[in-house]
Amino acid sequence: HSRGITQQGHSEDYPVYCKPISHRTACQQLDYLDPAITSLGRPVDVSTLDVTARKADELVQTDLEESYLQIEGQLVTIKGELETARQENNAMSRVVTRQTQELEKSQKILLEQKQEKQQLQEINKASKDRIQRLEEQMQKA
Repeated sequence: HSRGITQQGHSEDYPVYCKPISHRTACQQLDYLDPAITSLGRPVDVSTLDVTARKADELVQTDLEESYLQIEGQLVTIKGELETARQENNAMSRVVTRQTQELEKSQKILLEQKQEKQQLQEINKASKDRIQRLEEQMQKA
């Protein structure tokens, strides 16, 4: 926060004399600062700004390429994991299908055995009833 500007054009925070610029900036504290003077107090070599901008562009481009390669590597890894998960899912689906078929087959066999048991119990009852009638007939005779 600036403490103010003196009558001579000096900033109390930045004691570099600057003529007031012809137009006002958005920030009143900047009105008396010379844009050619850096915070170190010496003029900026504009020719280095272009080189610096190019270097910054190159760094940004390099960072973007590295980020892209990193993301691409992660994508390959994720695709591999996805393929593995699909294969495991397919294998599990085959196991579930096989076990479901075995269960259905077992249930069918169990149902057939229950029906056969019921038929045998009916035959056994009919045989007992016949034996009892024959015994009764023999006792009467």
